[in-house]
This record gives sequence, C-alpha cells and structure tokens, in this order.
Amino acid sequence: MSERWELRLFVVGGNEAARRASANLARLLREYPPDGTYRIDVIDILEHPEAAFEYNIRAAPTLVRRAPTPEVRLIGDLSNTALVQSWLGLPDRPAGPEDTSGSR
Repeated sequence: MSERWELRLFVVGGNEAARRASANLARLLREYPPDGTYRIDVIDILEHPEAAFEYNIRAAPTLVRRAPTPEVRLIGDLSNTALVQSWLGLPDRPAGPEDTSGSR
C-alpha cells in the first residue's frame, strides 16, 4: 500500500456485529505491512451521533474508505474478506501455506 488510506468503521456500541467487523478488518489489514500508510478510526455512533449524521450512516457496522478516492462504503461484519479486499481495492495477496482453497 503506497498511498495514504483513511478508513472509518462505524459501529453501534460493543455488540457482536461491531466486534466481528473490527476483528475481520484487523485480520485483513494484518496481511499488509504496518508501514503507517493507513489510519483506522472506529466510531461508536451511540457516543458520536453527529459523526453518523455527517457521514450519512444509515446502518452499522459500516466501513468507509475516505481515501484514496473515490469513497467506498461497505455495510456488514466484513466477514467475506475476499470481497472486502476487492471493494477496498487492496492488492491481491499471495497464497500462503495456510491457503488451501485454491481460489481467489
């Protein structure tokens, strides 16, 4: 990842969907070098309803990629990491030794 990425994950409290979305996003981004090229803000809309209004959030969890443009939004627990990777425009990952699916 050579560009500066800005990600915002909007959640509602610490419910199960919020925990799954946070864990799934963290697991996906662990596969990319932590070289400071991305920033993740987790925003609880119960604590910061003005942020939900500002970003026009209608469902949670919602992941917003603000940069690089264009903005991309994903709704759900982010469990389909291949789809999340594709929608966010992350580069393909090489198959690791634990990848036995044979498909990408």
